[in-house]
Amino acid sequence: MANINRRSFIKNSAIASMSFSQFGCSSSLSAKGFDNLYQHSPNYQYGEFKNLIKTSKGPKPGTSLDMISEVIFGEEEREPTFELPVNQLDSSFFNTSPSNGLRVIWIGHSSVLIEIDGRCLLTDPVWSDRVGPFNLGPKRFFKPPIQIDSLPKLDAVLISHDHLDHLDKSTILTLANINSDTKFFVPLGIGEYLRNWGISKKRIKEMDWWDSNSLKGHDFTIIATPARHYSGRLFSVPSLWTSWTILGPRHRIFFSGDTGLLPVFDEIGKKFGPFDLTMIEIGAYHKNLIDIHLGPEHAVDVHLSLRGKKLLPIHWGTFNLGIHAWTDPIERMIETATRKSADFVIPKHGQPVSTDKPNEFEKWWVRSTS
Repeated sequence: MANINRRSFIKNSAIASMSFSQFGCSSSLSAKGFDNLYQHSPNYQYGEFKNLIKTSKGPKPGTSLDMISEVIFGEEEREPTFELPVNQLDSSFFNTSPSNGLRVIWIGHSSVLIEIDGRCLLTDPVWSDRVGPFNLGPKRFFKPPIQIDSLPKLDAVLISHDHLDHLDKSTILTLANINSDTKFFVPLGIGEYLRNWGISKKRIKEMDWWDSNSLKGHDFTIIATPARHYSGRLFSVPSLWTSWTILGPRHRIFFSGDTGLLPVFDEIGKKFGPFDLTMIEIGAYHKNLIDIHLGPEHAVDVHLSLRGKKLLPIHWGTFNLGIHAWTDPIERMIETATRKSADFVIPKHGQPVSTDKPNEFEKWWVRSTS
């Protein structure tokens, strides 16, 4: 395994595998209580939420041993061997609003700061150093490009699902305490986590697929749109997973969360597109995880189905969570997007992106020889 301590990697990989099914919350609701709470949802059956189409939750049946072998013996370079360039920001940067009303900053993994039509949103925020219980699990490749208390005033935090690399308790509580006006838009079930953590019910917008809520005026709408994934942590509660469609008076954007392919993405594109920007996951893929993680080629296909104008790839380049070289997702995405004439942007972490500017980027994930 090139340039990586094997024992450390095996330990972190094992912890990562466990972490997404651990450490949720202890709910006061019984199984019957959850049934009563969610029985109105067409996506809830027999005590759990369901995907729109048949989906393997995790590796496809019969492939787990092969994947474990790949985790342990694979020789891909799954972490950077040099210090990644990061664009550090402080609070003064936000004294100037985006010139055309839309500016996004990739914090890392699936955390994206979005300034859009006078609102400020943050997706799947994770500022923790590791994604795992007891401060274990894979360590982030770099410190976040902005300190959490230097963020601009957030109107809303959007959560896609309950896995630990997307729903980070310490980050959520910090954000809730910094600004008491911040709302939390979450899929069904995740409100139970937040309420258990002490966040007021009135701050939580808990939504089923196709539900919508306005934000700071009726001309700005946030819609929970379907995704193909799964949920679960130890002591977890039943919860849904979602993508997010964000419609402002001037701009429209889409955030995938974690998902596999779904025919409904074409419907979303026809109904709500074209999108000025799509933020779509490209990492942590594998042939045996195709139901629940798109991978780079399918991410481009989804972007095109959504009628996206510009693609910002996410869910890569931050944590060691995939059984592939850490640069594979972006190199394969570039090849596919170029071949299919899909427009994209690949900012450094912390580098502001505006859709009215040309696609200029450097291969920051390749070690500089200068």
